This record gives sequence, structure tokens and C-alpha cells, in this order.
Amino acid sequence: MGDGMSEKKTSNKDEAQNAVAFNQVEKVVLYEQVAKQMKAAILGGSYQPGDRLPTERELSLTFGVGRPTVREALKALGVRGLIELNREHRCYVVKSPDLEYYIEPIREQISWLMQVNDKTVPDFWEVVPHLLGIMAHSAVYRKPDWSPLHDSLKRMETAKDFYTVSPLTYEFGRRLSELTGNQVISILWKIFKHVILNEYPPILEKREKAGPAKLVGFHREILSAMEKGDHAAIDAAVAVRREYLKAL
Repeated sequence: MGDGMSEKKTSNKDEAQNAVAFNQVEKVVLYEQVAKQMKAAILGGSYQPGDRLPTERELSLTFGVGRPTVREALKALGVRGLIELNREHRCYVVKSPDLEYYIEPIREQISWLMQVNDKTVPDFWEVVPHLLGIMAHSAVYRKPDWSPLHDSLKRMETAKDFYTVSPLTYEFGRRLSELTGNQVISILWKIFKHVILNEYPPILEKREKAGPAKLVGFHREILSAMEKGDHAAIDAAVAVRREYLKAL
């Protein structure tokens, strides 16, 4: 019997040591519950961009809470970029989706997680030209007006260094992503904004002594291939750019 009690105590002790250290569950305050339901209604399509929300009084009656609680919930939704106050009509309306609002924190995290330096820049150089190629292929199928890209390219051709050309190459890619009509592609390109505008220039200045001529030439070839609807030429331009970057 003594041995059995000893084994039981040892077992209980082991279980206590192996137990996960959970924290106590916090009570969710009322306004967060209201905000959660309203957020679900907005994201679920019950309210469309530009739609007016019910008044504070109507929401108070609907949720069975006081108006101060409703006010806090509306404030929380405003901070999340889902609604805004229309001062003219003195009501809250659903905002149109603002990708920049959601993408900016992601860009900051990527810049922190994948710091661009001499060791990591080849990884970016492998991805970015291919992403431009994907966008080019997608845009060709839509046969859009190419004039926005010609405008970007014209300004790129006057750039003397990578600090001035980098914002223009980002703009070229942004415009191209919009011409694809593909929201996923557009988001992917915008994620690289900080890297292209801030991290690339000093490294390119150091490695590409001849200046941005080859970078501009790559964009010129991509645009020419798109206008001709030549998918093979798009792939060829991407391949040449990638091999050139690998040799730097």
C-alpha cells in the first residue's frame, strides 16, 4: 500500500510539472462584443462601402447596451479602418477597403524579419524579377492601355542613380500590378515597397557601378514584350535579368 501511495504522489507531481502554464481567461468587455459582431457584419457583406450604419440609439436598442458602450465599439471599428464619421450627415459609414492601411504593418514586419544586406539581397533579386514577369504575363491577357507604364519608363530613363530610379521602378511595378486586375498580385507587389525604395538603392549603388542603365533596360524589354503579347520574350527578359543579378 505504501508503494502505491508513493507512485500516486510521484505521478501527480509529474503531471503538475508537465502542465501547460495557461493564464486565466479574461472577461471580454461589452464594447468588444458589440464591435466583434459589427465587424463580422461589415466583412460579411451585410454593409457595403458607403452604407450608413444604424444610429447610436438604434444600435443601443439592438444590442441591449448603453450608448457609451456603442460609442466605444464604433471608435474601435474606426481605429481598425472599417468605418468613418461622415460629419456632413453626422453618422458613421462603412469605409472602402484601404489596402495600404493593412499592408503597412506587413511591410514593417518583412523589413524586420528579412533584413536586406549583402548576404540576403540575392534572395530578393531572385523573387522581384519573377514577380514582374508574372505581372507582365497577367497584364498581356487583359490587353490594357500601356501609357501609364510608358510614362513611368520615360521618367526612369532620366534617372542618374539608384536613389532616384528606385521609386520609379516601384511605381512601374505598382502600375503594372493594377493593370493585371489581380488584387493578390497587387498586394504582393506593395509588400516590397519599403525594400525597393529604401533597402535596394545603397546595395545597388555599391554593386552596379555602371549605374541604373541595365535596370531601366530590363523594364524597357518587359514593356516591349507586353505590347507585342510575346510571353516568351517576357520570360527571356526575366531570365537575363536574373542571371545578371546573380553575377554581381
